[in-house]
Amino acid sequence: MRRIILPLFAFFIISCAKEVDFNGMDNSSYSSEDLVLSVEESKVNISKEEALKIAEDIVSQFPDRWADISNNIVPANSELQYNILGFKSEIPCKTVMSPNFDSWLIRIESDPLINGGGPAMHVFVNVKTGEIEKKLLDGAVLYDWDESRYTFVENNAQPESISTLSNTVQSVSSASKKWAVIVNGGGEKSKNYQRYWNDCQDIYIKLTQNLGYPKSHIYCLCSDGTNSAADRKIGPSTYDSSPLDFDGDGTNDIQYSAKKNNLKDVLATIRNNMGYGDELLLYFTGHGTNPYGEYVMWNSEVMDYVFLQTELNKFSQFTKIDVVMGQCGSGKFTIVHGDNITVSTACSADENSHGNTIYNGYEYFLHYWAEALTSSSSGTFNPDPDGNGYRSIREQFLYAQGKIQSLSLAETPKYRSYKPLFGFGHDLLNNEFYPYVSGSDYLSNNNNCNYTYSGIPSSAISSVQWIASGYTTLVSSNTSSATVRGNLTISSEYASTNGSVTARFTYNGETYDVIKNIDSIWKPGSYMGYQHIFGNNGLYHVTEYQGGYGYYWQSDNPSWNVLSQGSSEVSVLEGSASASVNLTVGFFTPFGEMVIVTDRVN
Repeated sequence: MRRIILPLFAFFIISCAKEVDFNGMDNSSYSSEDLVLSVEESKVNISKEEALKIAEDIVSQFPDRWADISNNIVPANSELQYNILGFKSEIPCKTVMSPNFDSWLIRIESDPLINGGGPAMHVFVNVKTGEIEKKLLDGAVLYDWDESRYTFVENNAQPESISTLSNTVQSVSSASKKWAVIVNGGGEKSKNYQRYWNDCQDIYIKLTQNLGYPKSHIYCLCSDGTNSAADRKIGPSTYDSSPLDFDGDGTNDIQYSAKKNNLKDVLATIRNNMGYGDELLLYFTGHGTNPYGEYVMWNSEVMDYVFLQTELNKFSQFTKIDVVMGQCGSGKFTIVHGDNITVSTACSADENSHGNTIYNGYEYFLHYWAEALTSSSSGTFNPDPDGNGYRSIREQFLYAQGKIQSLSLAETPKYRSYKPLFGFGHDLLNNEFYPYVSGSDYLSNNNNCNYTYSGIPSSAISSVQWIASGYTTLVSSNTSSATVRGNLTISSEYASTNGSVTARFTYNGETYDVIKNIDSIWKPGSYMGYQHIFGNNGLYHVTEYQGGYGYYWQSDNPSWNVLSQGSSEVSVLEGSASASVNLTVGFFTPFGEMVIVTDRVN
């Protein structure tokens, strides 16, 4: 163990390996029940299963991806005990504070094959917002754990071509994550052409037979619904009642008329049954009101983008929603936005869209958009141009757009994703394949760190540019990696959270930014009189940043007795003394560099 003598603490010995002497804290009185605080169930939005899903990317970075989750919610600002074994023993415990929010606590073992314990990553997931805070401890928190051993299993198999999925039975867990609403407003009988029903049948067959969507998860609102009256125009002055069975299995697949109240009720039903990460497709065919940009429902009821935005805002941000529209003026709906929403439309807000025939045909854009799900990955129009085995929402749009352009139709397909990488990184099979940047979560003015990326299409690699933002600086870079270090220049500050590293690339004419936010940037050294230490009445704390460890406190007043060590917070028994005292804390950055902070406190 390396020994470091603080200039201001002649007696302070601490290890850069984070083996801090916490004065042998006694854990004999530990009980998990002591840490459980009753949290009203109505105030908890994130379930245990959802919390595990939120942390999946973090878990997958560790060998075997082995994770346990707390049986109970950890109250905000709780003092948690931990030791190297992770269970109650004679080994002295250390303490760590939970975040300032109620959370689920996930413990990820660094290597479950070690027989004597070891470091563990702890992920606190906010039960209200899903926000996460990570703490890597040289041991595991003593708590009441769910022993089911939730393990994320990595699938190393190559993705199967979508065109061959018609005979594939998907797993229940995968299928249960997918939902769809198919809508043909129709307007009225005289304008409700058969091709709109064909569009609905086409996407229904592809979803159920090619993509494995459960039929119970697909809701179809078509013209007058289950009414037996004639509502579909199949020829000049020729009408019939829209068949309710799309696939000939004897079960009605059309359940509702295409009215706004029905759409609102269906979305509410789906919303109440969707889980974390579920995906919803909203597919609209029929008429639109160019240039007003409204969608025409049954009996000429109209739906504008405000109605749709209002309903989609009710969904959890942890779901995925893909809106596809084929009507005239559909581009108006690209105003609908959200971090979890994509919108693909047949034309701009002031254009008409087109079908190939009046009756027994299809709407061009919707036809090609659906065709991208099953067409071969070759030829001029490739639904998987980056060759990663997935057909992203963005790629489906590009395929349909290319087909429309090849026909020289007077319509301009439009696409909107509030976060460009969102549509680029998922498909209708609920696969996620977002590009990401790998590298250190921390930077220092004194250390270089390397960053690389994954998931950027090979054809776009030559366009990659690296950007260091905030208090970071780009030391060197090429198209595959970047070297970055901290660049904190403020004389009074020893750390900051203002920093990120970005890999920017261009693909199919669109620019994408793959951003890695840095938890903290450090500038080691001594800082006196900058008011980084706060508190009174025997309780003080130093401004804390992610990654600091090994805190040791000292006062220049002999009558002040420091009662605790090892945390960014300290308890002091204040004796009779002058009105103010110098209080000093020394600690290490994640790179083992020393920071010493001294402030005068009352």
